[in-house]
Amino acid sequence: MASSAPLLAQVAYGLHRPRPGARPVHTAVHSVPEIDASAGLLAIAAVLAIMAFAWERRRRSV
Repeated sequence: MASSAPLLAQVAYGLHRPRPGARPVHTAVHSVPEIDASAGLLAIAAVLAIMAFAWERRRRSV
C-alpha cells in the first residue's frame, strides 16, 4: 500500500486489440517518480495543517 508496483507505470502491449487491418500502436514505457510512505504522510499533514489554519481563521472572524 505504501508504494505501487512498477508494472503499473508500464504500458502492456496487447491489452487492447486494434481494428482489423490497422497497424499496431507501440507506445513507449515512461518512468514515473515514486512517492514513499513518509513523503505521502508529509503531504497529507501539510494539507491538514492548511485546512486547520483556514478553519481557525474562519472561526475567529465570525
